[in-house]
Amino acid sequence: MNLMKKKIVNYLDKLHSLEGKKIIITGANSGVGFSIAKECLYKGCKSLVLACRNETRANNAKNQLAKDYPDSKIDIILYNQENLESDKSFVDDIFKYHSDFDYLVLNAGVFNAKKGKQNEYGFPVVSGVNAFGLLAILKQLEIYLPNIDKETRIVIQGSLGIHFARYKNIEKSLLNPNKNHFYQYFNSKIADANLFHFYSINNQNPHVKFLMCEPGIAASNIIRNYPKWFIPIANGFIKTVFQTSDMGALSCMYLLTNYVSNGEYYRPSRIFGYKGYPKKAYLNKKIIKSNMIDEMTNCLKNIF
Repeated sequence: MNLMKKKIVNYLDKLHSLEGKKIIITGANSGVGFSIAKECLYKGCKSLVLACRNETRANNAKNQLAKDYPDSKIDIILYNQENLESDKSFVDDIFKYHSDFDYLVLNAGVFNAKKGKQNEYGFPVVSGVNAFGLLAILKQLEIYLPNIDKETRIVIQGSLGIHFARYKNIEKSLLNPNKNHFYQYFNSKIADANLFHFYSINNQNPHVKFLMCEPGIAASNIIRNYPKWFIPIANGFIKTVFQTSDMGALSCMYLLTNYVSNGEYYRPSRIFGYKGYPKKAYLNKKIIKSNMIDEMTNCLKNIF
C-alpha cells in the first residue's frame, strides 16, 4: 500500500477484483511492468508470472513483491525478446508450465540502442525487440489460441509515440539501423499498433480478447540504455512533469479488471494520451498500414 500514492489506490479500489486470476507480465522486473505486477497483486490476483530477461533483476522484483504481498504466488520465466527463438520457447513454456493463465500482458520493450546496432537476425535492436519480437510471440501464440476455452485476455502495451511516427515502409522504417532510436522506437510502436489491429480483427476464438493500452509518458526502465547518471535525472523529471510508472500502469489495469470487448484500446485521458486516468480510445486510420503484417511476417520466413 505504501508503495502507491493514495489517488492511485483510490482508483484501483474502484476497479473489479482480480481474485482467482493468473497473470503473466513481460518486462515485469521494473518500470511500468513492475507497477502492473504490483497493482495486480493489490487487486488480489492468485498467481503472478514475471517474464524477464535478467534472472537477478527478476528475482529482486519477485522478492520485493513477495515482501509486500507475502501470501502471493510468484513465478519467473526467463526469456529475451530480442532473440526470436527465445520468444518462441517463451510461448511454449507458458503453455507447458502455466497453461491455466488468464491474462497475458505483453509489455516488454526497449527505447534506445546504439545507432547501427543490429541483433543476430540483422534487425535493428529497437525494432527487433519491440516489433519483430512481439510478432514472434504472437505468431507462436497462433498455435495455441484455437484450443483456449476460457476467457483469456492478451494485452499489448502501445505508446503515444505512434502519434509522432513518420512511417514509410519496412525497409526504411523498421530495417534501417542507421536511423536514430527515436525514429526506430516510434515506428516500432506503429508496428505494434498494427499487430494489435490485425490480431483483434482476425481473432476467431470468442474466448480470447486482444486489447491494447498506453502508459502515457511515465517513469520507466525503458531508458535503461542511457548513461547511468542520466536515468535518475530523466525519470525524476518525468515523474514531476508527467507521471509515475504506477500511474502509467492504470490503463493496463483497467483492461485487466473491467468488462471489455475484443479490440478495445485504452490510454491516459489528457491530450495525445501523455498523462491522466484511463479512457477509451480509437486508433487513427492513418496508423493502419496495408500489408504491413504480411511484410513483417515475410521477414521472419526463415524462422517460422
